[in-house]
Amino acid sequence: MRSGWPTYLVAPAPSLLEGAGKLHATSASLWLKPLLEPRSIAFVGAPDRPGAFGRTTLAQTLAGGFKGKVFPVNPKQREILGLKCYASLADLPEPADLVILAVANGMLEEQLTLAIRTGCRSATIFASAYLDGDKPPLLTERLARLAREAQMPVCGANCMGYYHPARGTNAGWYEAGPLEPGPIGLISHSGSLFLSLAANDPRATYSLFVSPGQELSVTAADYMHYMLDDGATRVIALFLETVRDPAKFTAALEKANAQDVPIVAVKVGKTAESARLARSHSGAINRRRCGLRGIVR
Repeated sequence: MRSGWPTYLVAPAPSLLEGAGKLHATSASLWLKPLLEPRSIAFVGAPDRPGAFGRTTLAQTLAGGFKGKVFPVNPKQREILGLKCYASLADLPEPADLVILAVANGMLEEQLTLAIRTGCRSATIFASAYLDGDKPPLLTERLARLAREAQMPVCGANCMGYYHPARGTNAGWYEAGPLEPGPIGLISHSGSLFLSLAANDPRATYSLFVSPGQELSVTAADYMHYMLDDGATRVIALFLETVRDPAKFTAALEKANAQDVPIVAVKVGKTAESARLARSHSGAINRRRCGLRGIVR
């Protein structure tokens, strides 16, 4: 790492640190800090073409009032939206806290590997991470392994990113603009519900709302722990296709109960058709015996 580059005191991934889902009060917040409270964001795949996916994401971050450093990355551009454009993550003046990968599936593995090698600390992946003709281990598995081995928090893949109004950070492509912070934490495996609830009713204001997608390294439970530590979230809304870490999820429910923070949860995927859609969307596997009914009352 280059001399003079800023560093975080980053905690190891909570699942590696704590075990059995018994999460220390601050470990999730420390681990997720570069992802949810970035001081710098790199946008990989940001073309200077109106309407392009990467450019829209960059524009939304700027419109949301982000105060940190912004690094567009595109070898074909010199400047985007008035910002200097870099040819590669390796050319950045410092490693980014958050790398937003607005690239096609075929480039994800290469770019996530480069993000890790150059010292970047977290990533958000919008693309589905599915490749036609892919062979085991599949791309989703390879990306998850990269993130796990680097202890890197990753939002996605196949997600809509997140919006953190209290921090002025829009890390998604939806044209939300500046958002008024509020007391609701929202985690949704449904992109349509994510958009419908997040920005269409001015009476509902959010501390943080997240589309976790396939949860390659960060699960809904991790976001719940973060919300319960942030001091701003007074109620949590969940729309889930699966619970990938039941022990950590249960620990979050116990923490919420101790803090008197209500949780409203909707779990889908009970029928064969909805389970099939969940698998194709977030990679969720419907576990009829996951015990959610016994946990949530």
